[in-house]
Amino acid sequence: MLLGGDFRQILPVIPKGTRQDTVNASISKSYLWHSAQVHTLSINMTLRQADKKFAEWILSVGNGTTATVETYAGSHEDGEKIVIADEFMLLKSDNPYQLISDAAYPNFVENYLNRSYLTDRAILAPTNASAQEMNSYLLSKVPSAEKEYLSSDTISFESTPTDDWTKNYTQEYLNSLEYSGLLTHKLCLKVGAPVMMLCNLNQRNGLCNGTRMVVSRLGHRVLEAQIMTGTHVGEGVLIPRIQLSPNDSLHPFNFRRRQFPIRLCYDY
Repeated sequence: MLLGGDFRQILPVIPKGTRQDTVNASISKSYLWHSAQVHTLSINMTLRQADKKFAEWILSVGNGTTATVETYAGSHEDGEKIVIADEFMLLKSDNPYQLISDAAYPNFVENYLNRSYLTDRAILAPTNASAQEMNSYLLSKVPSAEKEYLSSDTISFESTPTDDWTKNYTQEYLNSLEYSGLLTHKLCLKVGAPVMMLCNLNQRNGLCNGTRMVVSRLGHRVLEAQIMTGTHVGEGVLIPRIQLSPNDSLHPFNFRRRQFPIRLCYDY
């Protein structure tokens, strides 16, 4: 078995867990770790010459060797602040979304249908909320008609003692529920928008979790798209609505959402 990752960047997610819970859930704390053989990768084969300086700075942050500034004890920011060079920063602006989009997607309107243009760039967002806001901004710049798709949210009857449980939760409340990795209630799309598959729908035809595509037709029940990455680049696929449920929930019922298993992917 081959495991890949970086302890400085990829950590296990423990819902409502402390820092100690996250560390204890790491593979290095497993009783099997003493049997593992560690191999270290040292050369980034996909790194461009222009990005080497930024890559070296990222490594110094992970190694704890980058320049820092101490903060006063007792403040809301105890510890140290990492110094970020001006060359890695964007200037302040009244419209930060436009500033970020112009830096990552220059001449966006002229190239929004260019497949290589879309696959060569992306914006890394710190949170899902930031990614949704950035995606919405870039989608508004696409010169085509927008179509909105709303999910069908229900409660599994098998998970309730009586059918009357379903009357305790309004449709508006079910639509407002958001789970990590689950499809959103409202999905706004345009022809030419890049999207990412969120589940393994058809691995033989290249529809796997993480596959990037560009929307070519917006139907009522089915979407048509062209694959941009992987071994099926350029192939057309049809995407139906599917029904998914979250793996874990704090609610006393099994939640089910029927929606297209994709999301916009100008951001990550």
